[in-house]
Amino acid sequence: MPRHPYEQIIASERTGIYESNYLKANSPDGRYGLWIKHNLLRPGHGTGIGEFWLILSQPDAPPIVAKREVALAEIALANNHIDIRH
Repeated sequence: MPRHPYEQIIASERTGIYESNYLKANSPDGRYGLWIKHNLLRPGHGTGIGEFWLILSQPDAPPIVAKREVALAEIALANNHIDIRH
């Protein structure tokens, strides 16, 4: 079954683009939140970057944040997945 265009990674086929996708989830009781996000900056010329975020929020505590930046040269992009080479 073909994927909906909004479910595809557009930066795999286009340059001169900034793409951002995320997933947000909350626990049923509302006490915890999770945010998973990736940003792809693929300029028309030169090098680009991928940013990968994971944020966990909970009441009465600062959020737990993990972020990784990777040069696009180290990322294999397809229209349905992203592979970091190292």
